Amino acid sequence: MSNPRIAYELTDERAALVPPSGKPLIVHVVVNVEVWPFDQPMPRGILSPPHGASAVPDVPNWSWAEYGLRAGMPRLLRLLREVPVTCAINSDVSRG
Repeated sequence: MSNPRIAYELTDERAALVPPSGKPLIVHVVVNVEVWPFDQPMPRGILSPPHGASAVPDVPNWSWAEYGLRAGMPRLLRLLREVPVTCAINSDVSRG
């Protein structure tokens, strides 16, 4: 059986990557789809908790996630009509 993987090459030793259709830029868009339980600590936060004590629910950091859904999602959906994408999903999403 042959190895289906691409052989390892250092970036300065391989041929130049040519963009499709002669375009000047290659973009790889990965949409990260995650879900976190509201009643448990968030796996990461943008705002640090006051006095080092984490609160549940973490309202300031949930606000960032909600803003992304409400303000960013329409923009992202418009982009996805034009650009092929990859989707990264955390395991909790699949439990639905």
